[in-house]
Amino acid sequence: MTCGSRRPRLAWLALAALAVLASCSDDKPSTDAAVDAGSEVGTDAASDSKLPETCTVMTKSGPVEGKVSSGHCAFLDIPYAAPPVGNLRWKPPEPPAPWTSPHDATKFGPSCSQYQANFAGVPTGPVDEDCLTLAVWTPPLGTTKKAPVMVSLHIGVFINGGKSGAVLNGAPLAVKQGVVVVGINYRLGPLGQMAHPKLGNEMVNFGLLDQQAALSWVKDNIAAFGGDPDNVTIFGSSAGGISVCHHIVSPKSKGLFHRAIAQSGSCLTAPTRADAEAYGQRVSKAVGCDTAADEVACLRAASAQDLAIKAPAELLLQYGAEHALWPFVDGVTLLEQPKDTLASGNFNKVPLLTGSNANEATIVVAEEFLVPQPPRTLDAAGYTALLENLFSPADAAKVVAQYDPASFGNEPIEALAAAMTDSIFTCPTRRLARAMAGAGQPVYLYHFAHTPAVLAALDAFYRATNGAEVPFVYGTQLLTPPTQDERKLSDTMMGYWARFAKTGDPNDTSATTWPKYSETDEKHLELTLTPAAKGALKQAECNFWQGFSEL
Repeated sequence: MTCGSRRPRLAWLALAALAVLASCSDDKPSTDAAVDAGSEVGTDAASDSKLPETCTVMTKSGPVEGKVSSGHCAFLDIPYAAPPVGNLRWKPPEPPAPWTSPHDATKFGPSCSQYQANFAGVPTGPVDEDCLTLAVWTPPLGTTKKAPVMVSLHIGVFINGGKSGAVLNGAPLAVKQGVVVVGINYRLGPLGQMAHPKLGNEMVNFGLLDQQAALSWVKDNIAAFGGDPDNVTIFGSSAGGISVCHHIVSPKSKGLFHRAIAQSGSCLTAPTRADAEAYGQRVSKAVGCDTAADEVACLRAASAQDLAIKAPAELLLQYGAEHALWPFVDGVTLLEQPKDTLASGNFNKVPLLTGSNANEATIVVAEEFLVPQPPRTLDAAGYTALLENLFSPADAAKVVAQYDPASFGNEPIEALAAAMTDSIFTCPTRRLARAMAGAGQPVYLYHFAHTPAVLAALDAFYRATNGAEVPFVYGTQLLTPPTQDERKLSDTMMGYWARFAKTGDPNDTSATTWPKYSETDEKHLELTLTPAAKGALKQAECNFWQGFSEL
């Protein structure tokens, strides 16, 4: 892909990094668990044979029937809102119509309409505009009451993904750690966050409203599944991590969660309504509605999948830049720029666990989603030209000086990957951590620096790329089962995440002590096969990038 303007809008930037990795899983055994939807964690077969095949729970809308597998219940497709179709397209989510007969939640339903269905395996099934459902995985039956609840917000750059992605399967985490795990679908792409001048101010961040509706459902119903509605943790990677950050700054999320885990995702700036309207006009043109006699009627009648697929996939690659596909400042879910909310201290104050990966951007540059010449042969001139397309020439010169290929083995591709990793992931994460710690909240910062064996086999350049930590958190797998040492790391990380969800502190005596983060010493935990407490992470680099965007 070539870069044609000084502030190019780059398709597939984070989509490649997320969807390629975090969906590269199948239903083969992972760790000591099978990772299909119904038999995720192996237990004694004789004990399992004594259990019923299904389990039924009464929600406030009606009974739902899940399936019993390996001693726990999995409810894979529970409606939490009415189908957002017909007159409800581009409307806030409404409660589902109540029902009396048990709703079959023993298998996944469709994921939401999206940019490219099954791109690199995300999601694992059909897509449809009627998609506002969630999944619930419970701990082993009869083992706990009022368990901590962990609500998973899926990856996919707000245009792809869903709760049915195999790597996001919540069963291993639920069974091994004794928590209730919830995964949700939410509206994506133009159906989830888009505006248009002719549609007026009724256009808001419907995808974010969907997430909030799902969290409200959890508050009202999760006790029936053994969960504690007063102990809810939201967590997710990349788009999921950004969503977590949005809930921290959104007044409409107040009281809906009690702890937050943001992996490889932060929020500093958001598109304005004008940005979102300009994007909506491009979407209208893409589906042929811009020349219709009644443009609004045409948009409302357009195929959901046409809207999702034909919409331009646009992202900006700049520190703190506004991403056209991301939730915008709509005056309802986001009242102002997130960085201003963080600076004011007027946000939802909860304990935070957050971090990023050591080589987030390697998959982006390696797979030619960015550079105009073959990335493995990117030379110094091409590196400089690329940065001049992303920044002003003066700022590009500063970036070249900070990320001089000479400091990266005279490999411009390594310098580029480092600059992207720091500017898009590591340093915005640090700014979120500093804001939360400055407001007096407990903060735990990590840096995932392990190269998964499966990625080393695919391409040694990937290393700890974007999404690499996800299967370690969920106890699932990428293309192949993890090594024995990686299973131990996964168990360690699952323990950290679950203990944080239970108490707001990831520590106990079974694992390396994770130091609390503060604005003064900025300690963090490096996650490798041998986790270790470390001091400040990339202070010089992050101070450099902060000069490009004021908090």
